[in-house]
Amino acid sequence: MKVGSKNEETYIEGKDKFTYNKGFRPGSTVQMTIYKNLSGNTRMTLWGTNNDGYTGRIITEIQGTNIGTISKWKTLATAAVSYESQRDAIKTTFSTSFNNITIDNKAVTPVVDTQDFAKVSVAGNNVTISVNK
Repeated sequence: MKVGSKNEETYIEGKDKFTYNKGFRPGSTVQMTIYKNLSGNTRMTLWGTNNDGYTGRIITEIQGTNIGTISKWKTLATAAVSYESQRDAIKTTFSTSFNNITIDNKAVTPVVDTQDFAKVSVAGNNVTISVNK
């Protein structure tokens, strides 16, 4: 989660279950909820199943963001590498979907901006990103 150039995020729950090599299981559904102003902080909760089969949540928070309104936001799909030197060697095809996107309990329609090595398809408040590199 990134909120401007504000403070680093802290893990409130689930760090040991959903970080490093215990990320969310590929192809599984992950539910994301972001609270833009929870006592002046931004909090994100992700529910899903990790690579070990554990089902639960991870909660992260960035303190002191004090967000009143959201005018720009982004959905992102990326192929990660362990070292920057590996980036040029990435050869992969994958896709992800974001469904029922809402802000302040209102459905919002994503706007396609940049599509590096990707095809972005929008239908209402849903978006599918297919990466081919």
